[in-house]
Amino acid sequence: MSPPLPEDARRKASLPRDDGNSSAKSLPELLDVGQTAFFLHWVQQARLLGATQTLPDEALIGTLPRFLEEMTGALRQEAGGPSGSPLPGHSHVAAAHGRHRVRLGFDAALVVREFALLRDCLFEWIQQHGLHPPVAQLRLLSRCIDTGTREALSQFSSATQASAADGEQLTVARYRLVMLATNDVVWDWDLISNEVVWNEAVRLVLGHAPQAIGSGLYLTPAAWWLEHIHPEEREWISESIHAVIDGRETFWREQYRFRRGDGTYAAIDDRGYLVRDAGGRALRMVGAMQDVTARHAAEEALRQSELRYRRLIDAGVFGMLEWRADGAATAINDALLGLLGLTREAALAPGFGLWKRLAAGNGEALAQLTETGVLPPFEARYVREDGRQVDLLVSGFALEAGHTRGLALMLDTTRLRAVQEERERLMVRLQESEARFRNMADHAPVLLWVTEPSALCSYLSKGWYDFTGQTEAEGLGFGWLSKVHPDDAKRSSEVFLSANARQEAFRLDYRLRGKDGEYRWMIDSASPRFAPDGEFLGYIGSLTDITDRKQAEVEREELLARESAAREEAEEANRLKDEFLATVSHELRTPLTAMLGWVQMLRMGTLPAAKHARALETVERNARAQGQLIEDLLDVSRIMSGKLKLEVSPVEVSVVVEQALESVQPAAAAKGIRIQAAVDSTGHVMGDAQRLQQVVWNLLSNAVKFTAKGGRIQVLVERRDSSVDITVADTGRGIPEKFLPHVFDRFRQADGSTTRSAGGLGLGLSIVRHLVELHGGTVQALSEGEGKGATFIVTLPMSVALRREVVIPHSIAPDLPQGLQCPPELAHLRVLLVDDEEDTRELLRTLLEGCQVTIFTAASAEEGLATLVSKRPDLLISDIGMPGVDGYGFIARVRALSAEEGGRTPAVALTAYARMEDRARVLLAGFHSHVPKPVEPVELLAVLASLSGRFALGRE
Repeated sequence: MSPPLPEDARRKASLPRDDGNSSAKSLPELLDVGQTAFFLHWVQQARLLGATQTLPDEALIGTLPRFLEEMTGALRQEAGGPSGSPLPGHSHVAAAHGRHRVRLGFDAALVVREFALLRDCLFEWIQQHGLHPPVAQLRLLSRCIDTGTREALSQFSSATQASAADGEQLTVARYRLVMLATNDVVWDWDLISNEVVWNEAVRLVLGHAPQAIGSGLYLTPAAWWLEHIHPEEREWISESIHAVIDGRETFWREQYRFRRGDGTYAAIDDRGYLVRDAGGRALRMVGAMQDVTARHAAEEALRQSELRYRRLIDAGVFGMLEWRADGAATAINDALLGLLGLTREAALAPGFGLWKRLAAGNGEALAQLTETGVLPPFEARYVREDGRQVDLLVSGFALEAGHTRGLALMLDTTRLRAVQEERERLMVRLQESEARFRNMADHAPVLLWVTEPSALCSYLSKGWYDFTGQTEAEGLGFGWLSKVHPDDAKRSSEVFLSANARQEAFRLDYRLRGKDGEYRWMIDSASPRFAPDGEFLGYIGSLTDITDRKQAEVEREELLARESAAREEAEEANRLKDEFLATVSHELRTPLTAMLGWVQMLRMGTLPAAKHARALETVERNARAQGQLIEDLLDVSRIMSGKLKLEVSPVEVSVVVEQALESVQPAAAAKGIRIQAAVDSTGHVMGDAQRLQQVVWNLLSNAVKFTAKGGRIQVLVERRDSSVDITVADTGRGIPEKFLPHVFDRFRQADGSTTRSAGGLGLGLSIVRHLVELHGGTVQALSEGEGKGATFIVTLPMSVALRREVVIPHSIAPDLPQGLQCPPELAHLRVLLVDDEEDTRELLRTLLEGCQVTIFTAASAEEGLATLVSKRPDLLISDIGMPGVDGYGFIARVRALSAEEGGRTPAVALTAYARMEDRARVLLAGFHSHVPKPVEPVELLAVLASLSGRFALGRE
């Protein structure tokens, strides 16, 4: 491998621009300077050829600098001879470069590719330096490279013939290497088998995918290539390449259009090298197709640019003159010749000095041209040979660095002066008309104004100045807008400017500030003004005071707005009340179902002894859940009535947090939730230890409730100056963006539907906020949205004076019923129970099995539907409030089944939503009956027995 380029050379090579010593403004000059940077860039690109990796930079560059010098000479000679003239010495240098490549072990295809790369780098270099050489020069440059390619390849002909037997295998390997390394579409045509091998570029560049033969190569018949050439060019391309094959030439090159895989055509520059045996028979031809579509487009754009420039020069709108620093004119357009009364020969005569004459006496403008390259406008006078004076307005700019050449634009101001005089006469007449108008306007009972087509105000009546206190200088233009109320200014300006652009009448109202500082409502009406020929002249308008009428409208709107707001607030409060009561009913009735059912079976002695412990555990857990719900309701009542007080004493925050962590640890462990806590001693705060523990417990309980199995909860306690921060973060379901501002509101839940997956009254976070604020602290909730977890941060001051706590009463448990008998109709019935509460399922299973009922249970609507189809029960019992698909959705799916699948099975709904509209909805949904929660066993058995009798269930 060759050593890497130095960093400064690498930077130059990546963008071979002017190195600071170059001021090249032509293509030959550009090729003379900065060659070092250019060839470093070329070397970097040539390394991609693969076979050049081990060569040092000097060997890789070889004789290319001499080749570049010969091309520069050819470009300098281009002006003195026809474009097809021979290039002296050029063939000799190219042949020497070919021999140099033979010695280095290059093959013909690699030489073709490096000359193509040289062409690409040169065109890129020209573009980066901002040059726009004539198209003829670009074509000559390309022809030089083509000649170099052909002469260099000629050195390979004899070398190939001399070592065909010994080096054929090595050459083939090198061809394949080049075919894989280059970005051109390289091809190898076996003239014996008439098959062509293509490199990967046939797919990447042209979008075709012929038969792959491995190693990134593809195989096609020779006819495939010819078929994809544009029909207009196919015949002569075929003749051209066969003329080389059948003749004595070794190099072939043509340009044509080739159809891509997507059906479009690419402009192709195709080059081929013919390999013959010792007897001169053509064996194979290798070559490369280069996509020059972009280059052709650039050449066409350059040609169009030159054409536009020439048309501009020849146009008769402006006089145009190219000049040299010695004062001579080098080019002049017909417009200026006609203006000055000169012939082209006379104007461009070396001793005439036309530019010197025109610029005489304008030294200051010429000095600015020397300094900035821009010629500022100045007036010049030229006396024609016929004695007529021509006044000109002259401006321009330098065309070269050093300002030795420039372009001047000239406009005949004689006609402009006549136009100006006519305009002045019209202005006098207009001023007389305006004076009459002003006299009438100043005595009008309204405020009048006039604007120009530009939208600038040109007149305000005396009444305006009397009302606003502005002077004429302050009010005209857009100064009037400063007196419009800030809240109305933008709207008024937009309406006025929009109407001005459309030249249409408009009407708007806004508040205008008087000189006493008070605002008055004005209605502004205006109509456009037009000249007899239809020219738009601006507007004339008037302002009328409508303050009294506007005030009446405002008062009426405010009254309506207050009434509407009050109505919306009352409706929202009523809706929240209904939703909260429904939620309270559900949350209280659900645990009562399990509690009452188990207790009744215990008291009647129908429960097997093995299930006593399970029954008591369920009753205790649900009793505690009800107690917590009632305690939350009482806390909210105390908060709303202002009776919640605190028992204040020094409290160690870390101890409070640790106790709360111990309380929720079992629930977290049951769900596989990992709790990470960093709780350090932070000192004491003044507060109520029990209430602070309630705050932390509520936050941790919510985190456990809303975090899925396998999630994580992080707890952090840290001291910040005079406060303590308690942070609880989880990886749970997160908080919707729309609900985040309401997360601490009372009676608000993100999901209050019957399909919610988490219970609760929506009071916990409201209680947290009030308890924290009673301690003089703050609490905030953060979440990036649903599914991205939530973070709660409680900030408590290190000390604060607080009030004392009141005594909280305890709730009283209800009485239980005394007896239970199984209706005989239930014996041997098959019943499916669908309920997401495990306690309820266990209770009702035990109850119904005691009545000789075969019971199937399911924890979700999906599971229940599958069980219904497979087990075909006689009766169906379903809870309404379930996560995912609720009872309404479940019964709808059941009723959609055929009778054979169980779609007509009698169904009973269990619902903790016990409002009248809830019961009506149950029956309309497809249930035959309903049982409210908490479920009374006697009532449930009676309903089931009734349905059994009605539908004759369980009878043989």
